[in-house]
Amino acid sequence: MTVEYTVTTPEVKELKEIDININELEKELDSLVEKRDKKALAKGKYSLETFKANKEANKDIEDLEKVIAEAYQERAEIADSIYLNYINQLRNETNRKEAALLSETKELFDNKGFAEVTALLGTETTRLLQLNGQLIKSHNSSMKQLVDVLGIKNKNILDNVKREYYKGGWGYASVLGSYFHDVKRSVSNYLDEIIRLNGMPDNKFEIKK
Repeated sequence: MTVEYTVTTPEVKELKEIDININELEKELDSLVEKRDKKALAKGKYSLETFKANKEANKDIEDLEKVIAEAYQERAEIADSIYLNYINQLRNETNRKEAALLSETKELFDNKGFAEVTALLGTETTRLLQLNGQLIKSHNSSMKQLVDVLGIKNKNILDNVKREYYKGGWGYASVLGSYFHDVKRSVSNYLDEIIRLNGMPDNKFEIKK
């Protein structure tokens, strides 16, 4: 069975109900504003009837806006209490996929002879590193979407998430990348030994950390 080296944004169940409620409240607000504006258009913007109707409609709109603001505040409090659980859930899923990809790679390369490993470097390295890049891209995209769903606005939290939970970028070393550095170094060192000893190396080739 082929492993799919991508991840998806987890569903934030704790926000589902309040998001439905906020959506309904905002639809009602839009409806009230639309009705008020239509009446004003029909009766004339500066008519007494429009003034009285607007006064009543504006009170309802103002009350509803307060309720919506309170709902968003409650939503933010819920998000603040749960965001780390979901971010870690996504990171752990990515780490599992990274481990699976590393395992697939080691199955191909570990305990193989020098000639086999050098041949595999020519045929498999690009494919495996592209899968790794696909996973990193999928992780970062899902993390961004999760942050958007959670509605995180706090700059310190956002900076921390970007620093600690996104993958890739300058100086980032993936587990697969680190493994291939070990392979590269082992191949290079063994080739040096072959050259130094005129094709008769003393040791059996192995991938060393």
